[in-house]
Formats: sequence, structure tokens, C-alpha cells
Amino acid sequence: GVLARRSHSVIMKIDWTGVTYSGTREWLFNLGQGAAGAEHWLWNGGKSIQFGEWEGTRIGTYDISLCQYLATTYDSTSNRYVLYCNGAFGNEVTITGGLSITSDTVSIGKAFQGQSDFSGCVERVLIYQEALTPQGVLCAMAQINSPTQSPTETPTETPTTATPTETPTETPTNAPTDACPADFDEATGPCRWTSTLAGGV
Repeated sequence: GVLARRSHSVIMKIDWTGVTYSGTREWLFNLGQGAAGAEHWLWNGGKSIQFGEWEGTRIGTYDISLCQYLATTYDSTSNRYVLYCNGAFGNEVTITGGLSITSDTVSIGKAFQGQSDFSGCVERVLIYQEALTPQGVLCAMAQINSPTQSPTETPTETPTTATPTETPTETPTNAPTDACPADFDEATGPCRWTSTLAGGV
């Protein structure tokens, strides 16, 4: 699969309004085969979470209910797995042996093992084919709020006031570059994956 054992990043925008923990583990996200080795995001209520490898190394403590934007980055070279909350570093682990993702199946807000769908509202998810830097995570936050904005968009309008003989006298050496990676996949639709929808995704 495209993401099997490869570096990638996930960012999710969440509305926590009115959320009350169901009493059983709530599933925010799963990438992969829906079994051991996949990447999953679980909320156990309060500060108890399971973010990382299914039946493997995971981040176990962070108050994600404070996060409108959640992101994780995974570097397949170092096996470093980092959690970000609202663009700020939250926690990290090194996943022993790396993730063992064997499919590109994505589940959002949908429970496994007879547990609970996520009780909040997942507004949008973006997945990237690289381990984003901290700056890249901030850029992804901007993208997730601008679903119609392409990161590679360039202006098509040409100036009409320049004279035919005018030539530039200086070449800029600090021209800005677009630090935003291209989207690998995305899913849109406000509140599409709330637990009030049968079966989640």
C-alpha cells in the first residue's frame, strides 16, 4: 500500500462541543488493516489515550479534549511518532520496529472491537505522505481551514502596465517558497463522522 511502513502525517480538525465520554474507548482514527500493526487514535476519557501502533508502542497520556487541531507525524527512518495539539508539541514515542500498516484503509470516528464511535465532530482530515516538521504542521492547520486553496496554486494574471523594454535590474535571492506539502488524501464534510451517523464512515 501507499502508506505501508512509510513516513506520513495526519491532521484532524475537531469540534468538542457537548462531548461526554461514552464510558468505553472512543475511536477517532485508524489507518491500515484494522488490526495489530495499524495506526490508531483512541480516547479513553480524560487524559488517557492510545495514539500509535495497534498492540504496539503508543502515546498513553495527553488531554486531547483541549485540542481543536490534532496531528501526528511518523518518520519511518527513525520510527519517531509525534503528537501535536493546536500546532504545539504534545508528546512523542519511538515505535519499536515501526508501524506495520498493510493497507491504505482509513476509518474516521468509527469504532472497532465493539467499542464506541467518537462522540465529537470530526470536521476535516488531511493525510500527507511525509513526516511534517513543526512548521509543516502549522501549515497543515492553515490548509485544513482553506479546503479550496491549493498549496501549489500560482497566479495566472500577468501585469499589463510594464513597458516592452522594461527589464528587471535585480534578481531576488530571498523569494518566498511554498512550505506546504501537497495533499495525499482528504475527506471533507462538517460533522460527517459524528457518532450519530450509523456506522461512522
